[in-house]
Amino acid sequence: MTIKYLLPCACGERLAVDSTQAGLELKCRCGAALVVPTLRGLSQLERAPDVPTARAHAWGPREGAVYFVACLTVLAALTAWYCHRESGRHEMFIRHEVVREIVGQMTPGNLMHDWRQFKSGIDKTPDPQVEAMTSTHRGWQTATQVSTVAAVVLLLFTIAGLVWIGLARQAVRG
Repeated sequence: MTIKYLLPCACGERLAVDSTQAGLELKCRCGAALVVPTLRGLSQLERAPDVPTARAHAWGPREGAVYFVACLTVLAALTAWYCHRESGRHEMFIRHEVVREIVGQMTPGNLMHDWRQFKSGIDKTPDPQVEAMTSTHRGWQTATQVSTVAAVVLLLFTIAGLVWIGLARQAVRG
């Protein structure tokens, strides 16, 4: 932190200057030209009081809210990914394991009978185990869709919040 000195003007105004400005000419608000003394001359001037500077990037409620929404966005995206992964597992299980188990238990005559039904359309009620797995699969698909939409909406809120913070900081600076 540099030491500031108060350079007096004839109008009564005092300009804060530091050692890097020694020998320069400054203008007062009144329009008068003031020459900043050399380093030796600066040491004879009154010191400016130390003003604690505010932290430039202090977090306030705005930043906290945007951080919270960003965390929710990440959580929703992870949930969407997990649900999508689980949905795929159930789909693979429905397609492969159940069909293999059912076909493995069938006699050649039953296979031929079922094949004729598949060709003409299935008219019997589905197996309860397959129905339960299909329902679980649909549940995971719905959870994936809901969490994906939530992640996208929260991402948009996060972006809007970041723009809001940027505009607020610009207004404070300028």
